[in-house]
Amino acid sequence: MLTDVLKLIRGHIPTDMTGAQSDIFSMAIGLDVSRLDQVISGVAKLTENFQYQCPLLQQLNGSADAINSVRPMVAMSTGMARGLKGVRMSLFDIQGDVAAGEISVVDGLLSVSGDQIRALINIMMAMNPNAGMINIPEDGSPVALPMPQQWLQGAAQRVQAMLAVKDNHAVVFAGDTAKGLYQKALDEPLNENGLLFFSMDYGRYMKLLGGFMDVAAQDVETTAEEKAEIEKFRNAMSKLDYREKVLMRFTDKGFEIEGSIAINTQ
Repeated sequence: MLTDVLKLIRGHIPTDMTGAQSDIFSMAIGLDVSRLDQVISGVAKLTENFQYQCPLLQQLNGSADAINSVRPMVAMSTGMARGLKGVRMSLFDIQGDVAAGEISVVDGLLSVSGDQIRALINIMMAMNPNAGMINIPEDGSPVALPMPQQWLQGAAQRVQAMLAVKDNHAVVFAGDTAKGLYQKALDEPLNENGLLFFSMDYGRYMKLLGGFMDVAAQDVETTAEEKAEIEKFRNAMSKLDYREKVLMRFTDKGFEIEGSIAINTQ
């Protein structure tokens, strides 16, 4: 069955993301990179043995050779990421004039999960000469992560990112909310909860976006009509005050999309 093959690529989606959220924006990709070749091969074999009647799947009929032809390219492009099962990013807070690069507070978390996570992190650290000198404890104790000087160069105060690695997870975090979550992220067993997760607080996001629209409106090259369109867009989007969450995954029933919208009534 096609669903049985596609379920193999499901990867790690952190469980805290699907619960109550306090972030501005979050996204997670749950993908078992080590199984990609197995999935491609499985889909190719199915196209040889079945003739699909569903209009959405009819394009697969007789395409085994074309599907198999991408396997070498996939193997080359994912070689260094072998064992990777998920990537997560969450932004909980950011303060300051973001559009001008004058940032005073960053509260966020980035995690990478997989079977060979320390080997993957070592490869990534080797690409940064400064980071390559860091001694990363195996017990999950966080260490300061050197940041490229051009990053956050307008920060009103230094934003210190921390790195922690333990078992199947590596977590980079900064800020109070992320600091309270990093240990849970390190201790969580790997799961196969999904393929893609997305969450956004549109009310807070639009406040953040407002600064960028101000910059665009003040640009001398922006015409009066364009400024009017920017203002019209701002007025419409400023009325949005809700949180949307979407989880996509392959199940026994096929491709499943689970979503929710919580409207702020305050």
